[in-house]
Amino acid sequence: MRDMREMIQRSDGVGEEERCWGEVWCLVYIDACEELVDDWDKREETLKDVISILEKVYMDSAGKHVVYGTCLYNLGFIHLHTVYLRTSRPNDASEYFGRAIAAFQQAEDIDDEKKMECIERCEYDWKEATKRQSTSRN
Repeated sequence: MRDMREMIQRSDGVGEEERCWGEVWCLVYIDACEELVDDWDKREETLKDVISILEKVYMDSAGKHVVYGTCLYNLGFIHLHTVYLRTSRPNDASEYFGRAIAAFQQAEDIDDEKKMECIERCEYDWKEATKRQSTSRN
């Protein structure tokens, strides 16, 4: 599946933003497949790749794209529900949820109602991660 990403990276005559979105959506679909087969470690890697690509191209304005916040949220979710179970480290989940909230607040490509739903979902899971953080310190 990752061969398609390599083809996109090597394509000539394609602008940086077009290449960015080709890679991003390719990886988002790969992530969906990795979720179906419960490959959490690969999902984490794939989501980090998406975030990295968006940050490289859009820098501080990566958050204006809902896919950026969604990937941060998904990383937080993975850390809260899978990595935490293996390592008892909820700190990463809290960080990702916090970053996702900030990104969704910036997002320009979703309506206000959907934006609020995303933020509320992140806040709920962020509180859960914070609870686990407090518990793991005791």
